[in-house]
Amino acid sequence: MWTSVFVQETTSWLTTANLWFVHKLPCRETRADLVQECLVRLWRAHERGVSISCAYIDEVCESVWCDYLRQVRRQVTTIAIDPH
Repeated sequence: MWTSVFVQETTSWLTTANLWFVHKLPCRETRADLVQECLVRLWRAHERGVSISCAYIDEVCESVWCDYLRQVRRQVTTIAIDPH
């Protein structure tokens, strides 16, 4: 029973997170990585007793998206500064 509930919740989280990123990222591999990061964060929140609502999933997706954009900007800056 517990496994069934876990699979249903995780599948719902996965679907919601994937839909959140689908129009932002054409690259499936990158999108899959970001969705996976969302699932890790959602699972950790769930373990802490946080109620996982659609609004909470949106917040987590937005946070992961901002982290990704910061990472991309750092990479571009690093490449632009590197004289080699």
